[in-house]
Amino acid sequence: MVHTAFTQSSVTGADMLVCEGGRFNCTSDVCDVDCEWSGWSVWTPCSVSCGTGHQTSSRHILKSSQYRGAPCEGPKKRTRTCTAPDCGMSSHSTFIVHLMTENTF
Repeated sequence: MVHTAFTQSSVTGADMLVCEGGRFNCTSDVCDVDCEWSGWSVWTPCSVSCGTGHQTSSRHILKSSQYRGAPCEGPKKRTRTCTAPDCGMSSHSTFIVHLMTENTF
């Protein structure tokens, strides 16, 4: 492998440089780049207003792996169960049931 030394001021637009001893050395070796995920988003609101529902959270890839870098592992989305208040009968439903009961006698 051939290395050619350049001072920092003489290098422009070079893609693959290695700094050694205050000088940049061009090399044909490519650097592996590992995948990088963003942090998880906040959980979404519960999918239901009463009873059992679900919430989701997601993340995205900030930097894809390149060359022999570590791949992105794990899910982009996660889900968890959430529980909202019980789905009791509303006052309107109670009124209708009460009227139906009174009219049957």
